[in-house]
Amino acid sequence: MKRQKKLLVGLTMAFAFCFLFANVLSVQAFTTANKVKDAVYVDAVTNAKGNWVNTTKHRINTFSINSFEVEFGQGAQIRNLKSNKKGLEVKQTEYYANRSYHNTYDANGNLSGEFRYGSARISLYATKTGSYKVTFDVYSSAGVKLKKYTVNVLAVNDTGVIKTATLGKTKLRTLKTKLKKGVLTKSSSVINKVNEKSGKLKFTANTKYKITGFVVKGVNKNGKAFYKKYKNGKNIKLSEAYAYKESDAYDNSSSNPAKKYTYIYVSYKDTFTGDTCTYSVSKKRGKKEIVRTYKEKNTGKKTISYDPTSSDDEYYDFSGTILTLWNY
Repeated sequence: MKRQKKLLVGLTMAFAFCFLFANVLSVQAFTTANKVKDAVYVDAVTNAKGNWVNTTKHRINTFSINSFEVEFGQGAQIRNLKSNKKGLEVKQTEYYANRSYHNTYDANGNLSGEFRYGSARISLYATKTGSYKVTFDVYSSAGVKLKKYTVNVLAVNDTGVIKTATLGKTKLRTLKTKLKKGVLTKSSSVINKVNEKSGKLKFTANTKYKITGFVVKGVNKNGKAFYKKYKNGKNIKLSEAYAYKESDAYDNSSSNPAKKYTYIYVSYKDTFTGDTCTYSVSKKRGKKEIVRTYKEKNTGKKTISYDPTSSDDEYYDFSGTILTLWNY
């Protein structure tokens, strides 16, 4: 019974240490501006000021169907849709002359009216990596050309931010892609258990990403947590002691868990979209903790996460930028 109790306490503390709850603060306006009747919106989203802005850059995977939506006045149409080069197929796959209604609101947030709008969906399918320009014209219901639009598309074989990660001679992360006779194959490997106590930590990035540094979180030989920021390719030290010690008041015994954990937080910039994800160390909330700041170039929105974990990384699609290493 006493062993089961000690095991339960140990597991509880381990999960608390490894999967800390991420407090997320979004620094942006949430008020949504009214859409304008007969205006054209290309995959529109609200920016930090609550206004609508078009999304004109799309990162897509090859051999995968992707799409974006265009909204316009009822009865309007898309014409002259094309890609600037072979390798990216584009096609209008949905069209609604009268899709639905947009509501409008007054300054007090009260419903003030509504208007109909139409929409179309543009599908994308890339068979070759590269940068493309998708262009199309929007014509009114009366056949008058309103405007020409351009959407930039980046087609890639790889997914995620990190292509390779090495610690000393250990390959922590590898991602390989191969295209042969129209067939794309991918292979990857992940190593979390390491023998090294220290070594040079080097990352290479996938297409149009840039690694801007990383933060290491661990425990020193005295059992105290440490946080340190590094440039890519620098030597680091891994945890030298365990994160906690189990104790049993019944017989005054104590023991340590088997694994020493070290956490790596990788900062990056998406040079295609201009978005950035930066990890830093902060004391603003009265204790040292890891802070992730994500900034969207198109919208100006900023999201701040405290004590982010790998599970949060998956939710926000930050593409594996948190590594958990361990040794004995």
